Parts: sequence; C-alpha cells; structure tokens
Amino acid sequence: MEINRIITDTINSLKEVSSPEREKLSGWYFPTSMDVIGVKSEDLKTIIRDLRKTLSEYESRKAIELCIEMSACGIFEVQQVAFGILNRNFNLISQLEQRDLQLLGSVMDNWASTDSFGVQVSGPAWRLGVINDREVNEWSVSPDRWWRRIALVSTVALNLKSQKGEGDVERTLMICDTLAADKDDMVVKAMSWALRELSKRFPSEVRQFLSDNDDRLASRVKREVTRKLVTGRKNG
Repeated sequence: MEINRIITDTINSLKEVSSPEREKLSGWYFPTSMDVIGVKSEDLKTIIRDLRKTLSEYESRKAIELCIEMSACGIFEVQQVAFGILNRNFNLISQLEQRDLQLLGSVMDNWASTDSFGVQVSGPAWRLGVINDREVNEWSVSPDRWWRRIALVSTVALNLKSQKGEGDVERTLMICDTLAADKDDMVVKAMSWALRELSKRFPSEVRQFLSDNDDRLASRVKREVTRKLVTGRKNG
C-alpha cells in the first residue's frame, strides 16, 4: 500500500539524520510513550518540506489519510511530520472532518505533541469551522490534562498571524475562563501562552480578565502575562 511505503520511507529519512544525543535530549524534554528517533527541528522541517512537495500531486483525501496514519503510528517524529504537512495548508485543513481530528489527535501524552496539534491543526480547524465551540469546550473539561491543554493552545492559533488568525477575544477568553482555576502545570503554562498571545492585540481585555480572575489564576499566569503586558516580554 502506498501509504505504508511513504511512512516507511519517512522513518528511514528520519533515522538517517538522527542522533543518540538528540534522542536522549528529546526523551528528557518531553517524556512520551511514543518511540523517539532523535531528530533536530531543522532536519525535521526539511523532511516535511520535501514530503509536502510530493503530496502536492495527491488528492486531498489521500493526503489526509496519510497524515492520520502517520499521527497514530507511535513514533513522535512521524507524528510531527503529519502535523507539519497540515501546518498552514488551510485548504487541506478545511477539508478535514470531525472524525479526522479525533484520529489525528489519538496519541497525545506530551506537551510537544499537544502544542503542534493545537497550533498547526485543531486551532486552524476551529477557525475554519471544521469543529465548533462546543467541541473545544468539551476538550476544556476533559479529565485528560493533554486535551485541556489542547483547548487552550487551539486559541493561540486564533490569534497568531502566521496561522491567519485575526484575533478572537470571545472564544479565547471563553476557554480561559473555563480553565482559569486549573492548577495542573501543563494547563497553567498553556493558559499563560494563550493570554500572552491574545494580549498582543487586545491588552485591555487581557488586563480585565486578569483582574476579574485574580483569585482563580495561578501565580505563574498572572506574573508572566502581566510582565508581557508591561514589558512586551515573557521573562526578564
């Protein structure tokens, strides 16, 4: 089957540029149950770019099916390739179905996967109407910390210019409000990110949100977002 061949070729390409040092670093940086080959981000981007050229001649459904198979194959870097193929390919994302998103997000057990998925796939899919507010709200109340994080990271894509986000105060703060009292570290860090990204365009609304939720938000969120509002930086 051609999909299996492409996945095998992709794995081989990844292994050619892998290193034990990178594999060890990755395992420490984002612990995951998936296999990790150990590939630098610049090498990963090259493989994604080359594969996107190959897939440009494929019909959309076939490309989507390939991404689904890649994302669920149990290898972290192959999952990243799948998300990279979809990244900023808004025509392809607009043709996703709700079930496709569930399958693409079937293996989520670390922050690197959730952040790639949220920014590159689920956030743009939300903006394009592939999924709706109700579905993202369901993620925000999930018992799974990673899906709660994805709900917040998906709002980042609504506000990122690189993802053609035009800024969405209402939906961003809707998710932030639901998770304002969540003290899970992975959720807290995503909350800070979501509010800092929104603050670039809507600082007054973010200031008001901080004030209204002072007793619910984690100290880290208040500190980092306030610093961003005052200095334009997260740290320092």
